[in-house]
Amino acid sequence: MVLLASTLLIASSAIAQPTPYYPPGSYTPFSALEAVSPNGSSSFSWPTGGSPITVMGIVLNNPSDMLDSTPNFQPWLDDYSNIYNLGGQWQIFIQAYSNPTVGGSAADFGGCEVWMGQNYGNLPWIADSSDSYTNSAWTAKLAALNHPTLLSTGSTVSLRAGDVVAITSFGLEYQGMVNLNQQHDINNPLTITDLETGVPLPAPTATTLGQLMNSSGNFYFDPTRRTGAEHLQGTLVQLDGVRLLSGTWAPNNQVVVTDGSLRQMILNLGNNPDLNTAPAGTFNVSGILDQESTDGSNQNGYTLWLTDSGNVSVQSKSSVILNGSGGGGS
Repeated sequence: MVLLASTLLIASSAIAQPTPYYPPGSYTPFSALEAVSPNGSSSFSWPTGGSPITVMGIVLNNPSDMLDSTPNFQPWLDDYSNIYNLGGQWQIFIQAYSNPTVGGSAADFGGCEVWMGQNYGNLPWIADSSDSYTNSAWTAKLAALNHPTLLSTGSTVSLRAGDVVAITSFGLEYQGMVNLNQQHDINNPLTITDLETGVPLPAPTATTLGQLMNSSGNFYFDPTRRTGAEHLQGTLVQLDGVRLLSGTWAPNNQVVVTDGSLRQMILNLGNNPDLNTAPAGTFNVSGILDQESTDGSNQNGYTLWLTDSGNVSVQSKSSVILNGSGGGGS
């Protein structure tokens, strides 16, 4: 009788173990996708034959809270008046995630940006309106992206922060960071499958400008991606002990924050309408670490995306420590 019970328990335990959707080897880990060489350029090797890749992770922002995706088709004009007018834009960030159901690897860390634009044809090296989405085609594409199929049920769901997804697409290196995108070709795939919904977001990594920059305001760069902003790129971060230095605090704007020293960092305010009141004094802010190294070095230009005013907390005077390790957490 005891032997039979033990046998049944073992069999039951074996049956209960789920088969992961994405075991190691079936997707591209972020540690490989975002690997860089000592000069900051990407060292990721794309598949031969021009195949897309698949990444898997947890969505860090609601799509509507980051970029303005309102349809706005603008044709390419030979007088260059519409150059770089990309119309609607759509963007999310996903961070490494693992559990027994979805698979993944607990050892993987990092994340990436996933981006689409409406009017690729207005890029000067394309200069062709046939490579732009009409307003109706863009609306249809957004509907597909924002309502992916949930793998376990086959039904569509609204894409939200906290969804674990698999995304298949191409990508490009952009100013120091590899992003998933259509490589500016509307015929290239960008597809999303929802694996789980409503998962709690990862706890943001607490840091300060003093841990990201030297005293002259230059970002520390670690090509091994074990430390500093390069390590945190594409993930949720809590930046402690900063105050507003310049810029207008409003949706779709950029402001500059500082810790009171020469250290400064750009804060990207997303499309969320509740981002309308600037915090007073010293505050902590949780957001997504991005990189746009505009000087061509690929070793700086780290910024922080804020998509919800609830991710800002004003520090009490007793917790303020400027030019140091920062105050208490949010």
